[in-house]
Amino acid sequence: MSKNLTNALEWLWTPSELSGNAPAIWIWRVRLVILPIDLFGLVLTPVAFLLAAFLNSQRYAAVGLLALAIILGSAAIRESLGISCALYRRGWKGWKGDTIWRDARPVRYWTHTAMHAASLTIRSGAALLLVFFGVNALGAR
Repeated sequence: MSKNLTNALEWLWTPSELSGNAPAIWIWRVRLVILPIDLFGLVLTPVAFLLAAFLNSQRYAAVGLLALAIILGSAAIRESLGISCALYRRGWKGWKGDTIWRDARPVRYWTHTAMHAASLTIRSGAALLLVFFGVNALGAR
């Protein structure tokens, strides 16, 4: 591997703008890993559902459900990392760009935390339900 490519990969894995901010580095790294998984799911989902519609196959529909579960699961992972980063920083980024600090506005802070936790619960529950339906449809004959 060339020196330039090695330097580019090192910068991509740990950008200098995030040095000293451990939660932001972890979120960055997880997003780098989840990106190809998301792209795979985004390509596989419509292809599987179109094949299921045109070939009248339950197996392709089950694969489409599993691809949707991959997309929802990765969104739930990103949401959980955002919650953990906000708990570490003790602040959320508000709707209008202002920061909601835990000490300054505790009610708004915990409301945002509860809202994101509810979103995480819905996404992960939907992903598990889609995995259940997809696996059962693949196992059915």
